[in-house]
This record gives sequence, C-alpha cells and structure tokens, in this order.
Amino acid sequence: MQQISIQNVEKILFLGDTKFFGYIRLLYESSGILNTITITSLSLIIVLLFIEIALRIIKDSPINLLVSIYKTLRMRWFIYKVNNNTLEQNKFTIYNNAVSHCTVNVQNQSIKVALRLPANVDSVKLYKQAEPIIFEEVVNNNPNYYFSSPMRNGRWMQIFGSKR
Repeated sequence: MQQISIQNVEKILFLGDTKFFGYIRLLYESSGILNTITITSLSLIIVLLFIEIALRIIKDSPINLLVSIYKTLRMRWFIYKVNNNTLEQNKFTIYNNAVSHCTVNVQNQSIKVALRLPANVDSVKLYKQAEPIIFEEVVNNNPNYYFSSPMRNGRWMQIFGSKR
C-alpha cells in the first residue's frame, strides 16, 4: 500500500510543479509550524481565562465575569452607529472601530466602563454628540450604582461607578 503524500498526489494528477501545488506544498510543509502556533495560542487563551476566573473566585464573584461580558456586548451593540451616506462612511467606520473596544468591568462594589476614543476629529465629534446618551444608557442599565462623570485618560474615556 502506497502512502499518501504531496508528491504522490502530483504524480496521480499529472500536474507537475504548478503554482497551485506550490501553495499546497507550502501549506503541507508548514503545517507543523501552524499547528504549534495554534496550540500555543489556544494554551495562552486557556491559561489567561483560568487566571481571570481564579482572580474572580478569590476577589469577586465568577458570575460578575459573565455579567461583564454580557454588559460589554450590550454596550458595544448600543453605541455602534450605522450610516448609509457613502461620503461620510469613513468617519463612521473609524468611530465604530474605536468604540468596538468598549469594555464594561463589573465587580461586587464597582463598575468601570472604558471607551476608546477615535483617532480623527470628525469621529471624535460623533462620540462627543453621543456621550450624554452613552452616559445615560450606562446609568439606566445599572440603577444600583452611583456614577462619576466621564473622565478622559489618554485615548480612553472612563466612567466609574460605585455601589449605593
């Protein structure tokens, strides 16, 4: 019984050394490296997740991690803007890219909302117009917390809340 290899497949199909098989050969030869990178990446993600869960168990509640993820996704969905005007599409794209990095961190006694500010002036104007609405949304979704006014820290706008 003959083993399956790239060379045998090329011989069977009579295609010789084409560009397609060059790409296939490259993928086949680099599959060990790709597997190593994949395993390393997944291992790193799992280790970081276990560290976060362990810290939540020790200092906080693991349920707050799920609440943080839920509130982060909900906030990102809320602040995303849609524009059908092709002339202004660029500033909306930059704005949406920046605010897609929004995070909400819920802990037993506090909440921290961090919004990344866009890089250009037009997109920052969009954010400044939406800032009161965003603040109102944060306050209304978390009625058991007192919130500070939004504070800028570099390219991040932060809202801190403490339990009533």
